[in-house]
Amino acid sequence: MDEKLVEVKFLDWMAHPPEDDPVLLLHAEETNRIIPIWIDLATATEYSARETGATQRRPGMHDVFVDTLDMVGQSALRGQITGVHEGVFIANLVLEGGAEIDMRPSDLILIASELEVPLYVARDVLDATSVSARLVATNGGSLTDDTETDSVEASVSEFAEFLDSIDADYFAEPRGDAEGRKSDGEADGGADSASDSDR
Repeated sequence: MDEKLVEVKFLDWMAHPPEDDPVLLLHAEETNRIIPIWIDLATATEYSARETGATQRRPGMHDVFVDTLDMVGQSALRGQITGVHEGVFIANLVLEGGAEIDMRPSDLILIASELEVPLYVARDVLDATSVSARLVATNGGSLTDDTETDSVEASVSEFAEFLDSIDADYFAEPRGDAEGRKSDGEADGGADSASDSDR
């Protein structure tokens, strides 16, 4: 695997006050950092339904996509988030043979999970858009790495302050299905300024 890519895993999603904006959280175990990704309400509802095991009466878009790949004999190798442009994460699914299918990060996460393929993020994107997992706590529990459990005090309020500091309005999507990240400055501008949004 390209050393410029770091494996990440979907951790959870949370509602960020005061507007309860839904945010996906990706965790890079190698660096113990979190990438927040702003999504829209419809996407959050789908994630919530999948978490609770709710069944749909008809196949969803992600199910159809996965079934279509199988029907045409295509296999996926990995999902990857490779860049950020004007506050929007660039993500794609890599197929055997090298073809890449562009898609929103929130769609990529679900599809990669269904296909049971790993998910990666470019190291420079991780550096620019992530926050230490020490600041993150979800569902009343803290996320820390095993070697620092006693010394790390994960704080919801600190993470909320981080999210506030990167101003969600910055990530108004330039196209209808874009997902953006938040920052005080430039779209890619630093470890304290990150997120990719489905909005």
